[in-house]
Amino acid sequence: MSVDSTSTHRRRCVAARLVRLAAAGAAVTVAVGTAAAWAHAGALQHRCVHDAMQARVRQSVADHHKAPGAVSAVGLPYVTLDAAHTAAAADPRPGSARSVVRDVNWGALRIAVSTEDLTDPAYHCARVGQHVKDHAGAIVTCTAEDILTNEKRDILVKHLIPQAVQLHTER
Repeated sequence: MSVDSTSTHRRRCVAARLVRLAAAGAAVTVAVGTAAAWAHAGALQHRCVHDAMQARVRQSVADHHKAPGAVSAVGLPYVTLDAAHTAAAADPRPGSARSVVRDVNWGALRIAVSTEDLTDPAYHCARVGQHVKDHAGAIVTCTAEDILTNEKRDILVKHLIPQAVQLHTER
Protein backbone atom coordinates (compact mmCIF):
# COMPACT_ATOMS: atom_id res chain seq x y z
CA MET A 1 0.00 0.00 0.00
CA SER A 2 2.86 2.37 0.66
CA VAL A 3 3.95 1.96 -2.98
CA ASP A 4 0.63 3.19 -4.27
CA SER A 5 0.51 6.18 -1.95
CA THR A 6 4.08 7.17 -2.87
CA SER A 7 3.41 7.02 -6.60
CA THR A 8 0.19 9.00 -6.16
CA HIS A 9 2.05 11.56 -4.10
CA ARG A 10 4.72 11.87 -6.81
CA ARG A 11 2.11 12.34 -9.51
CA ARG A 12 0.42 15.04 -7.48
CA CYS A 13 3.75 16.81 -6.87
CA VAL A 14 4.65 16.67 -10.56
CA ALA A 15 1.18 17.92 -11.51
CA ALA A 16 1.45 20.76 -8.99
CA ARG A 17 4.87 21.75 -10.36
CA LEU A 18 3.54 21.75 -13.92
CA VAL A 19 0.59 23.92 -12.90
CA ARG A 20 2.93 26.37 -11.13
CA LEU A 21 5.24 26.41 -14.17
CA ALA A 22 2.33 27.08 -16.52
CA ALA A 23 1.05 29.84 -14.23
CA ALA A 24 4.51 31.43 -14.11
CA GLY A 25 4.77 31.24 -17.90
CA ALA A 26 1.38 32.87 -18.30
CA ALA A 27 2.34 35.60 -15.82
CA VAL A 28 5.56 36.33 -17.72
CA THR A 29 3.66 36.44 -21.02
CA VAL A 30 1.13 38.88 -19.58
CA ALA A 31 3.89 41.04 -18.07
CA VAL A 32 5.87 41.19 -21.32
CA GLY A 33 2.73 41.90 -23.34
CA THR A 34 1.69 44.68 -20.96
CA ALA A 35 5.15 46.25 -21.05
CA ALA A 36 5.17 46.10 -24.85
CA ALA A 37 1.72 47.70 -25.01
CA TRP A 38 2.79 50.49 -22.66
CA ALA A 39 5.99 51.07 -24.63
CA HIS A 40 4.11 51.15 -27.91
CA ALA A 41 1.46 53.50 -26.54
CA GLY A 42 4.11 55.89 -25.23
CA ALA A 43 6.21 55.84 -28.41
CA LEU A 44 5.90 58.60 -30.94
CA GLN A 45 3.89 57.58 -33.94
CA HIS A 46 5.23 58.24 -37.44
CA ARG A 47 3.87 61.47 -38.86
CA CYS A 48 4.23 61.78 -42.60
CA VAL A 49 5.48 65.23 -43.60
CA HIS A 50 5.72 64.63 -47.35
CA ASP A 51 2.70 66.74 -48.28
CA ALA A 52 3.74 69.55 -45.94
CA MET A 53 7.25 69.59 -47.43
CA GLN A 54 5.85 69.68 -50.97
CA ALA A 55 3.61 72.60 -50.03
CA ARG A 56 6.57 74.42 -48.47
CA VAL A 57 8.72 73.92 -51.58
CA ARG A 58 5.96 75.16 -53.86
CA GLN A 59 5.35 78.17 -51.63
CA SER A 60 9.06 78.97 -51.69
CA VAL A 61 9.04 78.79 -55.47
CA ALA A 62 5.98 81.04 -55.58
CA ASP A 63 7.78 83.52 -53.33
CA HIS A 64 10.56 83.67 -55.95
CA HIS A 65 7.93 84.53 -58.59
CA LYS A 66 8.50 81.51 -60.82
CA ALA A 67 5.79 80.36 -63.17
CA PRO A 68 4.12 77.17 -61.86
CA GLY A 69 4.91 75.35 -65.13
CA ALA A 70 8.62 76.10 -64.72
CA VAL A 71 8.87 74.08 -61.52
CA SER A 72 8.85 70.30 -61.13
CA ALA A 73 6.86 68.52 -58.44
CA VAL A 74 9.88 68.50 -56.14
CA GLY A 75 10.44 72.22 -56.51
CA LEU A 76 13.42 72.22 -58.85
CA PRO A 77 13.20 74.57 -61.80
CA TYR A 78 12.96 72.99 -65.21
CA VAL A 79 15.68 74.04 -67.63
CA THR A 80 14.01 74.83 -70.91
CA LEU A 81 15.59 75.30 -74.30
CA ASP A 82 14.43 77.52 -77.08
CA ALA A 83 14.14 76.13 -80.63
CA ALA A 84 17.72 77.05 -81.65
CA HIS A 85 19.22 75.37 -78.60
CA THR A 86 16.98 72.32 -78.99
CA ALA A 87 18.14 71.73 -82.56
CA ALA A 88 21.83 72.03 -81.63
CA ALA A 89 21.49 69.82 -78.55
CA ALA A 90 19.55 67.13 -80.41
CA ASP A 91 22.03 66.94 -83.30
CA PRO A 92 23.67 63.51 -82.92
CA ARG A 93 26.49 64.12 -85.43
CA PRO A 94 29.98 63.99 -83.96
CA GLY A 95 31.48 67.44 -83.91
CA SER A 96 28.13 69.21 -83.66
CA ALA A 97 28.16 71.99 -81.11
CA ARG A 98 26.47 71.21 -77.82
CA SER A 99 25.14 73.97 -75.68
CA VAL A 100 24.92 74.01 -71.93
CA VAL A 101 21.84 75.72 -70.57
CA ARG A 102 21.82 76.87 -66.97
CA ASP A 103 19.07 78.35 -64.88
CA VAL A 104 20.17 81.78 -63.67
CA ASN A 105 19.42 80.81 -60.07
CA TRP A 106 21.66 77.74 -60.09
CA GLY A 107 25.12 78.28 -58.66
CA ALA A 108 28.33 76.83 -60.02
CA LEU A 109 29.09 73.21 -59.17
CA ARG A 110 32.14 72.97 -56.91
CA ILE A 111 34.27 69.86 -57.41
CA ALA A 112 37.25 68.84 -55.30
CA VAL A 113 39.64 66.19 -56.62
CA SER A 114 42.51 64.55 -54.79
CA THR A 115 45.30 62.66 -56.54
CA GLU A 116 47.00 61.79 -53.25
CA ASP A 117 46.28 58.04 -53.62
CA LEU A 118 48.09 58.02 -56.98
CA THR A 119 51.39 58.54 -55.14
CA ASP A 120 50.79 56.04 -52.31
CA PRO A 121 51.68 52.46 -53.39
CA ALA A 122 49.29 51.04 -50.79
CA TYR A 123 46.35 52.33 -52.84
CA HIS A 124 47.33 51.23 -56.33
CA CYS A 125 49.30 48.49 -58.07
CA ALA A 126 53.00 49.27 -57.90
CA ARG A 127 54.37 45.78 -58.63
CA VAL A 128 53.20 42.45 -60.05
CA GLY A 129 51.79 40.14 -57.37
CA GLN A 130 50.96 42.95 -54.97
CA HIS A 131 47.61 42.59 -53.15
CA VAL A 132 45.39 45.70 -53.01
CA LYS A 133 41.73 46.35 -52.22
CA ASP A 134 39.44 47.35 -55.06
CA HIS A 135 36.55 49.82 -54.70
CA ALA A 136 34.22 47.00 -53.60
CA GLY A 137 36.60 46.06 -50.78
CA ALA A 138 37.76 42.80 -52.35
CA ILE A 139 41.46 41.90 -52.33
CA VAL A 140 42.88 41.59 -55.85
CA THR A 141 46.30 40.52 -57.07
CA CYS A 142 48.06 42.97 -59.38
CA THR A 143 49.09 41.88 -62.87
CA ALA A 144 51.49 43.60 -65.28
CA GLU A 145 48.57 45.43 -66.92
CA ASP A 146 47.44 46.83 -63.55
CA ILE A 147 50.71 48.58 -62.67
CA LEU A 148 50.28 52.36 -62.40
CA THR A 149 53.24 53.63 -64.39
CA ASN A 150 54.42 57.25 -64.45
CA GLU A 151 52.95 57.56 -67.95
CA LYS A 152 49.52 56.35 -66.79
CA ARG A 153 49.68 58.67 -63.76
CA ASP A 154 50.52 61.66 -66.01
CA ILE A 155 47.61 60.86 -68.33
CA LEU A 156 45.26 60.75 -65.34
CA VAL A 157 46.57 63.86 -63.59
CA LYS A 158 47.23 66.09 -66.62
CA HIS A 159 44.46 65.07 -69.00
CA LEU A 160 41.60 62.83 -67.85
CA ILE A 161 40.86 64.29 -64.41
CA PRO A 162 40.99 67.96 -65.53
CA GLN A 163 38.75 67.15 -68.52
CA ALA A 164 36.25 65.34 -66.29
CA VAL A 165 36.18 68.23 -63.81
CA GLN A 166 35.70 70.73 -66.65
CA LEU A 167 32.92 68.64 -68.19
CA HIS A 168 30.99 68.44 -64.92
CA THR A 169 31.62 72.08 -64.04
CA GLU A 170 30.01 73.18 -67.32
CA ARG A 171 26.82 71.20 -66.63
